[in-house]
Amino acid sequence: MWLLSTDRAELHYFSSPDQVPGGYAILSHLWDDHELSLRELRALTTECAQMGTNPRDRVPRKLRMACTLARQHGYAWLWADTCCIDKTSQTELSEALNAMFRFYALSAICYAYLRDVPSDSSAANGVFFHADFTRSLWHRRGWTLPELLAPKLVVFLSSDWKVLGTKSDHATLLHDITRIPVPILRGEQDMAELSVAQRMSWAANRETTRPEDEAYCLMGIFGVNMPVLYGEGEKAFYRLQEAIMKTTSDPSLFFWGPVGTYKAILSRSHRESSHNHISVDSYLLAPSPTLFKSVGDGSGVNYAPPMAPAPPHHKSVLWKVVCKAFVKSSRRQVGAPTFTITPRGILVHTALVKLSSTCFLALFSCSDAHGATALALTPCPSSFDPHHPIYHFGAHGIRRVSQLGYLRDRVNLDELPKPRWKSFYVIPKPPFRADPDSPRSLSLSVAVMNTTITSPFRIDLPSVAIPNKRADGTATSGPRPPSPRLSQLVSPAVSPIPFGWMGNPPVTLKLYEGRFIGRKRTKGVDADGALTYCLYVTLGICWDAQRAQHASDGTAEHGSPSHSPSSPRSSPLSGRDPDSRSSPLSSPGSPTGPIVFPHWAAVSMRFYDTTTPPPAEPPAAPHSCPGDHISTWPELKKRFSVELAPDARTRHSLYEHAPLPARGPTIMDFELSFAPCALNPAGWTLVMRYPRVDFYY
Repeated sequence: MWLLSTDRAELHYFSSPDQVPGGYAILSHLWDDHELSLRELRALTTECAQMGTNPRDRVPRKLRMACTLARQHGYAWLWADTCCIDKTSQTELSEALNAMFRFYALSAICYAYLRDVPSDSSAANGVFFHADFTRSLWHRRGWTLPELLAPKLVVFLSSDWKVLGTKSDHATLLHDITRIPVPILRGEQDMAELSVAQRMSWAANRETTRPEDEAYCLMGIFGVNMPVLYGEGEKAFYRLQEAIMKTTSDPSLFFWGPVGTYKAILSRSHRESSHNHISVDSYLLAPSPTLFKSVGDGSGVNYAPPMAPAPPHHKSVLWKVVCKAFVKSSRRQVGAPTFTITPRGILVHTALVKLSSTCFLALFSCSDAHGATALALTPCPSSFDPHHPIYHFGAHGIRRVSQLGYLRDRVNLDELPKPRWKSFYVIPKPPFRADPDSPRSLSLSVAVMNTTITSPFRIDLPSVAIPNKRADGTATSGPRPPSPRLSQLVSPAVSPIPFGWMGNPPVTLKLYEGRFIGRKRTKGVDADGALTYCLYVTLGICWDAQRAQHASDGTAEHGSPSHSPSSPRSSPLSGRDPDSRSSPLSSPGSPTGPIVFPHWAAVSMRFYDTTTPPPAEPPAAPHSCPGDHISTWPELKKRFSVELAPDARTRHSLYEHAPLPARGPTIMDFELSFAPCALNPAGWTLVMRYPRVDFYY
């Protein structure tokens, strides 16, 4: 490893971190726009040697202050990730990233420089102002997680390099920010004693500049090593989970995603459960650590090996079923649940509870704060081997089933189906696609619209940001939720449209789906307090406006179009602007005045409870003339605000949000906007920008 001398900031090489005389300090920080690299430091050292000056005086201020402080504390060596790794060498970079957790763990001291925390946060009278420390971006970065966990001594520094305290001093505050247990922060407990899911949840609210670093920064926390391949994207996190599976038998790695009660899934088990190969919830492994956030929100998943005594608070019926199944299995020498990586998928051997022909519960001897927890499974209809079928995760909108311990959720043990040990396959991850939002990953309707220039509509495909805001526009406390991929939100709500679609019949897309958890039983909220809401948009062409246009112009009606609308005048779908105003959709070259295309868009919101889940094909929303005609919207934009429900807790179906206040309604605010497509010079095609959805309350 390369280290900086704290007196001159010159590079020296050591074969191992435990061979550094007197120990060394490390610098934990947030990267600036430009950081001094190893090669730049070597060039600077050579230049200073020729001029007879000290290189430390010419390095960036951050490095200079870190060297000075370490020197004052008696350390002759300092490690910084900016200039102590040759990032131009793939071999050295891979070796350094795999050994980085060891670098941190063997350091004598870690300086955590918080550039956004002023020095007065340490304050007179010894008062520590929690707000400045809590808001620091240092707590939101991926690589700062191992820098917090691995070193024995972490000293926090303010923006002007004043000491704010150590991680042991502020362990309680750090727990509130990071959800890392206090004994772990104080070194009283080994983090290897915690489940994989709990450790993974610590990274749920953290971000990295490169998507691959979501996995690389966690290698040391799970004690695994793997090649570093920048450019592979989210495949790195899948490789990390596969490496974890090879080193541990802890199945809590699979317990991420939407959570539901045992009674909720039991009440829905008689219905037909559909699944798809697009949703990431259908697969064994998570595409990102952000999906483990529900594990860290007070319901941490623990793995108790078979024959272990049940915790005293785990008295739910499902826990008894789990214990009974595994105790009997151990007597039959069946053993603990196992999972094996094969070319066909992951071969799982565990106990299954059959609720219906399309709904099963997989018992992995895991529990959360409310009792036993299991995974919901749905048989894959494309499975061809009846002896080793393929299952997908999730059933009726629930992936992880938790017995919440409520009395109304308990049933007699004799009424439950008996668990049976079974071997089956699950698919670990979706098929790789270079573009995650490629047409095959989206609904077929979106693919039809986006792969032809003659379609009246196209859908823009950026990701969606969903921040939390109050009614006054200020942000709420807590981290901002990540941006879910478009393919997780845009889904077909009616039968796919055929190629050559010209706007009739209209097409309905589901833009957003979420759920409310009611605080008390009110009208429209079922016994579990769950209420699902879906936001739909219907797109189409107004044929009534087309006929009216032809009648006012005295032209013959052409009927349904059978040719490509190569020009506005030849298109049978053109119409006159009602206000005779020029708009981005108009063509001033027409002898009869400005011509507009009667594209329309209508928005609808539907609410469903557990007795009436969202239908696969809801009816298309009707449109009203001319209010829904896009050409009449100022700048082709229209804003919508929908009051969802008062006195409720909102929980997004993909990502957990901060709890809502006790009073006040929740308002869903979004804007639909369109623009002429540059691929179609006639202006026939409109591009719908995917709306940004905000919540106010």
